[in-house]
Amino acid sequence: MQELLNIGSKIIPAIKFIISFIFVFGAVVFVHELGHFIMAKFFGVRVEEFALGMGPKIYGIIKGETEYKICIFPIGGYVKMSGEEPEEASGKALSERDYYGQPPFKRFLITFAGPIMNFILAFIIFVSIYIAGIYDYPPVIGPVEEGSPAQKSGIKANDKIIYANGKKIFAFSDIYRVIGKAEDNIIFLVERNGKKQKIVVPVETKKEENIFGDIVDINYIGIDANISPVISNIAEKSPGSFINLRPGDKIKKINGKDIIFWQDIYKTLNESSIEPAVSNKYSEWENRWNSIIHKKNAQKLARVIELTIERNGKTITKPLVLWAQKQMSLIPLEKEEEKYIWLIGIEPEMHILNYPFH
Repeated sequence: MQELLNIGSKIIPAIKFIISFIFVFGAVVFVHELGHFIMAKFFGVRVEEFALGMGPKIYGIIKGETEYKICIFPIGGYVKMSGEEPEEASGKALSERDYYGQPPFKRFLITFAGPIMNFILAFIIFVSIYIAGIYDYPPVIGPVEEGSPAQKSGIKANDKIIYANGKKIFAFSDIYRVIGKAEDNIIFLVERNGKKQKIVVPVETKKEENIFGDIVDINYIGIDANISPVISNIAEKSPGSFINLRPGDKIKKINGKDIIFWQDIYKTLNESSIEPAVSNKYSEWENRWNSIIHKKNAQKLARVIELTIERNGKTITKPLVLWAQKQMSLIPLEKEEEKYIWLIGIEPEMHILNYPFH
């Protein structure tokens, strides 16, 4: 059963990716072909077929002089116009209803209408994103790594970044983009306690392993987003769900250690000082574990912590048994190289930020 679950955990994301790709690709192709179709109709060219997909037809309907159809392979699409093939056009007398019966500038517009519609689609999507907003974090500094370039330069937690190297900052991801492109120093305009000041931070490089297992150099200054340790979602059948954590709960302490930012949760959970669980401390969860995790593996990778939360103004302390999850890797790893992270099964609050038009 566990092997089936492991296989399913790899196959399901792949299936989701394939379905998403087909949907997006289909939408792009549909809009592209729609451009050809509209312009051909505008100039009076006879459109014989308008198809989404390739291969054998699975559904079609004839309306007027055009057959609209969906084909079995969702990899493209096409518009078939009368007299559009040079060989076909040369063998008969052309009329204004044929593609090659049109003057060159009209043929150009019919052909160019496809890419134009894709540009219009991209514009509409980006405008929609700006109107609806994106999930990101405000450009407010959270944890600052001790001894990092940012800490040495005077960047502090709760600083709000207004500009970075002359670029207006709207979301925390904007800061990462500036850091990634910087060559030496970054000039930050920071708002702290209502006052603005400039802080120059030198950029350093550090080696880090990417998802492909390669060691690469990345720009680094040692900052992270200001993410509150407030829970927004709890995964089903997760350690957090077993002690009835709720959205809105704020994590205050783990094993007596103060939690200021969301990042402190991950850091504290993965400290080696967390003691292995003793069976009598997690017996109340054991039956529930056995339904989703093999018993032996659960016991080997179990840890017990003391979790303190704030709920509706009250402080609650509970014992929590958590388990480890293997970190995903795109490269095969030896058993001793496998890495695990300790999880509660919770997610932080996200923010919807709007970028202004400019």
